[in-house]
Amino acid sequence: MKAVLVALPERDAFALTLFVGKVLEGWQCGVADLAHPVPAGDLYVVDMDAWLARHGRAQAGAELATLVGERPAVLVGNVPADVAAHGAPWVVLPRPYGAQSMRGALEEAWTARARPTAAPADVAPAPAEVFFSTSAFGFSTAEPMRVAQATPPPTLGEGALSIEAFRACVDSSPNEACRHFLCQLGDRLAQPGAFEMGVTLINGIIFNPAQAWVASNTPLSVMRMVCRSRALGEHVRITALAPTVDARARAEQRGMTVHPLDDMLFALAQMGECRLPH
Repeated sequence: MKAVLVALPERDAFALTLFVGKVLEGWQCGVADLAHPVPAGDLYVVDMDAWLARHGRAQAGAELATLVGERPAVLVGNVPADVAAHGAPWVVLPRPYGAQSMRGALEEAWTARARPTAAPADVAPAPAEVFFSTSAFGFSTAEPMRVAQATPPPTLGEGALSIEAFRACVDSSPNEACRHFLCQLGDRLAQPGAFEMGVTLINGIIFNPAQAWVASNTPLSVMRMVCRSRALGEHVRITALAPTVDARARAEQRGMTVHPLDDMLFALAQMGECRLPH
């Protein structure tokens, strides 16, 4: 199943992508801004502050109904009753919200999709609770940012790049943040020894260049967010693994899946829109 995150601030989308992958088995996230067509999904999470600013209150409900159709949606933010009344099953989740509130809203929207629902009333402010924020992943969401993902992220197995070819092409990325991030990775790949790229406290990628494999528990959609954002990329930590550490055993302990290194490098270069060798 696929949840599409529409117009959420960059760091919220990053955190929610990881959150959905952890708490809703079998679900994946797609991310879309309002400057590009929104991809199809089974469930939508829409930042209504951004949606209302884009479409205006008079048209917001009808535009959202056109996008979502009869599929379930979680509407985040302050949602006027006349807007929310355009569709069902729509669940309104006011800010601030906690992780359990988000999980409950997702599950309520999904389970309500098969039964009729009454038009929602104006929503009162949510009770105080621990905010759902990316602070749990190592940073805060104080600075709202927007993420643009007009195309779906690459998938592993679409191609392969050697370390040398990867390092040669990363400077061609049109995105400055991508160039910085991928160049740093390329420089580390040129050094001896296995290492771990920590994306959050629980997500990361282990690279073993000598044995030509990587292991990851991080969705490529999340890696693309990190690759394309200097703010997110700055929180990535690269740590060398001591020669005494069994990198494969560490990967298994962390629930990582092993892939060919060349496949991962090709996918990362695609994320950066690098000019790939023919």
